[in-house]
Amino acid sequence: MWTKPISSIPRLLEFIAFYVGRRKTAYGYSEAELGDAMLPSPLRDLYAFAGKWPRRSGRLLACQNRLLPLEDVRISNGRFAFIEENQWCWCLGTDVRGRNPAVYYSDDVETVTWQETGIGLIECVRTFVMVELMFASDIWISDAALPATTSLLTACRDSSSTWRVLGRNLRAYDPNHHWSFFLMNDTSIVAHEQYDGGDFVYGSANNRHGIRTLKQLASQFDLEIFPRVH
Repeated sequence: MWTKPISSIPRLLEFIAFYVGRRKTAYGYSEAELGDAMLPSPLRDLYAFAGKWPRRSGRLLACQNRLLPLEDVRISNGRFAFIEENQWCWCLGTDVRGRNPAVYYSDDVETVTWQETGIGLIECVRTFVMVELMFASDIWISDAALPATTSLLTACRDSSSTWRVLGRNLRAYDPNHHWSFFLMNDTSIVAHEQYDGGDFVYGSANNRHGIRTLKQLASQFDLEIFPRVH
């Protein structure tokens, strides 16, 4: 049973294994591979724990957007580029040292020009990983096609025997793009996205109980069921 908010990188890493399954040593970069890489501590911990974690035909942390493989990371204009958008429209960077350095955004992955986001690396990593876990799940559903008066979030909460808050109003790079994450029945991630005047809710699951619950909700609201991105 999971009972704690994901308020730190160590708890985030613990949650990855809780939600996806048992971790193997090969799923992370070894100390020898990390070597003297100039990584701020939150990223070093993430690469060491889950930087290679496989998911079907790809990597766990490269389903929606992607954590760059360690061998592809680069220093651009003095900052460490570590996440790229899935169609190479933008990338995120941070300073090479520190416990919680600032995150920067560039809308060009080739000619990088960094813009300040006002968001710290720990919050960015927490948000990014939770979104990747959701889209890497065996199935996921969304209320994007529902009328605004219908709330999948309420239906998820009402249908659950346990409902845990994992994190509220988190941001990855856009200060106006917020995510809140919840754990339903200890099996399903429920995410509430608020962006550009819209509210969107997603549910995702990997095991039989969670998948069954999401299929029931999809049937109730006439929602499409999406397979994992990979």
